[in-house]
Amino acid sequence: MVNDEKVPARDRGSGLVSARSSTLYLVVLRLLMGYILLATAVENAGKGLFGSGFRTFVAGWAQGNPLGWYSGFLETAVLPNWQLVALFQSIAEPAIVLALLVGLFTPLASLGGAFFFANLLLASWGKEWPWTYVNMIAMLLIVGASGSGRCLGLDYFLVRRFPRLGVLCKGLSGVTNPRRSDAKSP
Repeated sequence: MVNDEKVPARDRGSGLVSARSSTLYLVVLRLLMGYILLATAVENAGKGLFGSGFRTFVAGWAQGNPLGWYSGFLETAVLPNWQLVALFQSIAEPAIVLALLVGLFTPLASLGGAFFFANLLLASWGKEWPWTYVNMIAMLLIVGASGSGRCLGLDYFLVRRFPRLGVLCKGLSGVTNPRRSDAKSP
């Protein structure tokens, strides 16, 4: 049972919507997104997408993509540099997974994950149901903006030790409105 006596009256909720339980819901969402990205990274590694299979994969998405500008981007920017992009993906994807699972630099990891799913949305345009990627992007942006890494995550310790990290660990919850009389400095 949660002791609400230490929670300021303005932050107390009732039942399932208390301030503490709302934060825990965001932690569950952060962990879920980390797990989804982990499953994706394992599948991508199995398909060889962190190596030579990446070029064939990207060429397949570029061919027949109804978004001409994105198809052109894949053909002129990604494919000529496929080895560099595959290397970047092989480092970034596991880093995003790890950061989300342990709550480290959660806002940055969430943006990285949203960028990853935005590229999949554009690459698969007209070939797959787009709302899967839109939902993933929205959930990652919520996780990043909420600063959920400060609850059951390493961001909590980073912010306590290095308060100037601010938005890098706190998300938008670390941004205060100077016009509010009850605003506290981060």
